Amino acid sequence: KRGIRVTKKLYVIRHCSAIGQAQDAPLTREGEEQAECLAEFLLDSKIEWIVSSPYLRARLSIEPLAKRLNVGMQIDARLSERVLSTEYLDNWS
Repeated sequence: KRGIRVTKKLYVIRHCSAIGQAQDAPLTREGEEQAECLAEFLLDSKIEWIVSSPYLRARLSIEPLAKRLNVGMQIDARLSERVLSTEYLDNWS
């Protein structure tokens, strides 16, 4: 429609603090608090669609916001990380 300008925003968010690198690594207590803060921060952002990596830490990072907004979460395997090492690394960041 002429004269109507629609602005869309894309938010790219890295997962919150997690326990390790495994696909099923949960969030740390700090990570859970970060996820709640993220939900509060983005609550008024008019988010209509959420896409997440299949990794547990990614899903748990955005789940509080999805629940508050009552927005479904689409899982997309293309957002999986590359495996850079098969061994646990303490200093991984």
